[in-house]
Amino acid sequence: MKTRSPRVLVAAAIALACCAARADSSFNMPEGSHDISFAATAVDAPRSEGGERREVALLPSLSGRWSNGIVASPGQVLWDVSDDPVFDYGPLLTYGLRPLRTDDPSDKIRLDIEGGVFATFLFDQHVRFNSELTYGGGADRSGVRLVANANFSMKLGAHGFLTLSPGFEAVNASYMKSSFGITPAQSGSDHLAPYVTHPGLKNVFFNIAAGTQLSNKWSLASGVNTSVLLGSAAHTPLTQRRTDETIFLQLGYHY
Repeated sequence: MKTRSPRVLVAAAIALACCAARADSSFNMPEGSHDISFAATAVDAPRSEGGERREVALLPSLSGRWSNGIVASPGQVLWDVSDDPVFDYGPLLTYGLRPLRTDDPSDKIRLDIEGGVFATFLFDQHVRFNSELTYGGGADRSGVRLVANANFSMKLGAHGFLTLSPGFEAVNASYMKSSFGITPAQSGSDHLAPYVTHPGLKNVFFNIAAGTQLSNKWSLASGVNTSVLLGSAAHTPLTQRRTDETIFLQLGYHY
């Protein structure tokens, strides 16, 4: 196992956010109540999007939801302002470490905070559609991201579950340029040809997670997140591999 490094937290936080289905609505929670859980997650993730290097980390996390509509999960905090039991929406704040470009050899720690809105629709008890639109991503912090996915969940026996989640991520010109573009100045230092990016689809992904309830308090889950870069993100000279996989194993404790 490689030395744990803060830079892997970027990919890990993304993985955890994508793997887990969005927290249940607070619609039916008694006033003044809350639901909190802790987890320790082992993650094997790419160091950077489109890069060949991988790292391993062990991450603690805290998740919770409150009757006033606030929901916290690894990498994000949202406020559900809807009174509808099947349609949730509201403001969203995401946080983590800023992703590194594949040509960035540094270990600089840069905080990444994006704000925006989210919306989810519960089609039935097994199918949920999620979307979020955020601003503040990319190296110049002016990138816009649209992430949408569907969660299909099913029971496995009395205590197990399986979740499948296909989705996509689209970004604006600023995000794509700062993450995957190569300016003439960068070309001189990287010895790569200049590359002009275009906005649009950045990647599609498919996440699969399975787990079981060990007891009333303890749970165990594992999964694999597969992402395929598209468009400018796939064709830039910075991309060493188009397909990335993130693997996780999580032990949770429900407080």
